[in-house]
Amino acid sequence: MSLFGRSRANQTMDGSSNGTQIATQSGDVIVHTDTEAFLKRLDAKDARIDELIREKDGLKDRVAELERQTLDKELAELRARKEEVAARKADPVKALAEHESRASTIEELLSDIATRQAIGENRIRSALQGFEDLEYEEIDALLEETEQRGITIAAKSAYAHGLVAEDAIRWNDAAEHYVRAALLDPTYDTLIKAGNMLWRAGRYGEAIRFEEDLADFARREYGEEGPKTAVALNNLAESYRTTGRYEEAESLYREASEIGRK
Repeated sequence: MSLFGRSRANQTMDGSSNGTQIATQSGDVIVHTDTEAFLKRLDAKDARIDELIREKDGLKDRVAELERQTLDKELAELRARKEEVAARKADPVKALAEHESRASTIEELLSDIATRQAIGENRIRSALQGFEDLEYEEIDALLEETEQRGITIAAKSAYAHGLVAEDAIRWNDAAEHYVRAALLDPTYDTLIKAGNMLWRAGRYGEAIRFEEDLADFARREYGEEGPKTAVALNNLAESYRTTGRYEEAESLYREASEIGRK
């Protein structure tokens, strides 16, 4: 546990909304769900993960050693996803709020992208509805397409793609998309997401690079005693601690804690 009172924080533009609706620019609600429906979708997702685990377990004794190593890695990722689904089912109200918050941010980003490129509202509506149903193929394809365009659009698309992968519990995919967004457009939101998701994927050394950039960015933009600076310092301290850099971690924990106290 950090001196700042929590292991890691994730204050980004998608972290405050608790809404359960998404509206188009015309004001028409296109997505609405409730906890019961959300739990049913999580149950379906859980059942699909169990099915994949059984399939891959059944293949292990019938493949060569190199393929078995790949299967073991895939199984580890599936079991991690299953644990996350279980955590979401244990607190569905919180999980639904986080899901809808990501959906709202994705909709805002897609609306902005659509004003720059010819993407029809019907296509966005359909992709967002799929996201709401925890079906990600359509929105993945849409964002993959928009990421190939200009730098500004690519950064926004990569960030939205990271949100989709995070919702789908694909930590490494989410990390790659957030890293791309951070490299194209290094803001507080993109940098903190890149660091957090790299850390969650167990890629601690890579996370440090973006968290150091985040700490520098926060000091410049929000001041030495800004709350967002404290979050950035706390996250960097946690990565330092995880990689054995204890003295550096303690110094940053204390600095973050002092900002929080003030």
